[in-house]
Amino acid sequence: MFLALTLSLAISAVVASSILGEIQSATTDQQISQEPLQEAQNAIGVLDLGVVVVNASFYLASIILATRIRSNPVFAVPSILFVGVGVWLSSEIANIYFLFGNSGPLSGVASSFSLTSTFFQNLPVITLGFSTLLLIVLYTGVGRKEVAA
Repeated sequence: MFLALTLSLAISAVVASSILGEIQSATTDQQISQEPLQEAQNAIGVLDLGVVVVNASFYLASIILATRIRSNPVFAVPSILFVGVGVWLSSEIANIYFLFGNSGPLSGVASSFSLTSTFFQNLPVITLGFSTLLLIVLYTGVGRKEVAA
């Protein structure tokens, strides 16, 4: 679900940047001031870094929270299956972004979002790495403090 929200944020940023670019090229300074349009373009450009930072924060928070959960190793096998499904879904989401970014009118704009494009290009590997790290933390007890009863 979170990856789908990330995909929609990235696609929205690319579309907004494309529309804003079209408005800028279709108008002149006498029709509408170009300064607010340029500021809006800069604000949308921040989303390039924002997509990556939000995802990194999500993964980091998941790992930190996993150190606080008491878990039974019996559930490791279903978790591995869920990791497989998560990697498959992340590859599908990465393919959707790739197809969207290579579509005719948006390919130039999507290439300006270099961090987001690199993130989605490597999304299955990133998901596998963080999921594996999450499983290790969750089922080995790394970082967990034992409390005397």
